Amino acid sequence: AIAGLGSSAIFPTNMVRFTKIFGPGSTRQATPVFVAGTCGAAAVSSLVGFVSHRFDSLRAGLVVVLLSASAIVVLQLVMTVVFARDRRERIF
Repeated sequence: AIAGLGSSAIFPTNMVRFTKIFGPGSTRQATPVFVAGTCGAAAVSSLVGFVSHRFDSLRAGLVVVLLSASAIVVLQLVMTVVFARDRRERIF
């Protein structure tokens, strides 16, 4: 329940960003993006458990979460910059 509460603000925000970047008709094509997000969440959860067990430390597992969250932030920033640049080039 807490994970759902934490991600409840992320889903609508990403949906709006996706629509702004790819256009209003793109919501039907967004399914693979959200499927990949679900698979990524499952993979990271398993990886946290594996790393925690391997190193016998929950802190080591939480480093995986920190690195994953950092990767998501970097990907969001890169995506925003690249698509903003492409949009400007199409206008001019």
